[in-house]
Amino acid sequence: MTSIIIDIIKICLTIDEVALQLYRNQATVVQNETVKNFLQEMSLDEEQHVVYWGKLLDLAKAGEVTNIFDDPIRIKEELGALKAHADAILLDAARQIDVHSTIMLACRLEFYLLHPAFEALFYLIEEKSLYEMHIKDYESHIDKLIKICLTFSKLNPELELLMELIKRLWQSNKELALQYANIRTLNRLIPICLSCKKIRDDKGYWDNVETYISKHTGAQFTHGMCPECLKKYHPKHYQKIYGDTKSYS
Repeated sequence: MTSIIIDIIKICLTIDEVALQLYRNQATVVQNETVKNFLQEMSLDEEQHVVYWGKLLDLAKAGEVTNIFDDPIRIKEELGALKAHADAILLDAARQIDVHSTIMLACRLEFYLLHPAFEALFYLIEEKSLYEMHIKDYESHIDKLIKICLTFSKLNPELELLMELIKRLWQSNKELALQYANIRTLNRLIPICLSCKKIRDDKGYWDNVETYISKHTGAQFTHGMCPECLKKYHPKHYQKIYGDTKSYS
């Protein structure tokens, strides 16, 4: 299973490398200064994404990345198809140097980069602060694309439609990434104290069950009392609810 996760990460890395190459290439040929600045900023973002995938790949090769997908073979096939699309976009870019075509190429590429697997894999960053930093950075990345689309949407109304689609995909990806993380947390072995029932997290700290589950899944708790405890600690309330002979099992 580790090998297929390595393959998936490698594909994500190569797709982002294609994005980096596209933005760098187009920034050297496009004449419009606004678009040129946009492309240069996007290429700087992609440099950081490539660095991240490289680090994650090293962790995967060391066996420190677990599978988070129900069907990793399907994910690998889907990402392989996206890699082919990204390569085709890079070829198209060599023949497209006007403003509209360049922005459309960026939209097409970022659409492919919004496959849910990308964000789910980003969630493998163990440090919550680092993941939150990534979320902030990638939102800024998407915002740059949306801003350039808005700037030129009067010249081409379809850019506005693409902008809305990309915004919705990004929001959906964040929600899916959280679901993947929750599944990952709940599917693994969780160390729990035999006596007090506190749970040990990845950093070695012990939290009570409510704190641990809320921290890792976002679930909120409401408290009640099971029939056994109610009978033991509040027998009058128990009798009022269940009676002396009524079974609660």
